[in-house]
Amino acid sequence: MSDPVLDPEILGSLLALDEDGQFVTGLFVTYFEEAAEALRDLRIAFDAVDVAKARRAAHYLLGASMNIGATSVADLCRNLEEISETANALPDGGVLQAIADEISRVQAASREIR
Repeated sequence: MSDPVLDPEILGSLLALDEDGQFVTGLFVTYFEEAAEALRDLRIAFDAVDVAKARRAAHYLLGASMNIGATSVADLCRNLEEISETANALPDGGVLQAIADEISRVQAASREIR
């Protein structure tokens, strides 16, 4: 069985705080807006081979993803961040597509909430 797209423990904690159903909805709307911006920043950084900018964008998206329980996105970002720190280089550009694909999976899973 595959891992859930959204960590059930984190999602459960968020839902427990959501008295009127608006909190979690707003949180995901904000996440997807910020994730799109971070992904744009990553693409720009990869195109410019700007390791520091890519590291910052990956770190930001990692934190935002952990906040909503999108652990697969966070893991990909953590890996990108670690490679950029230890090797002072960027991994293969395929990681950007993998991150975008995982964000799409999170978006689909978020529609199933409630």
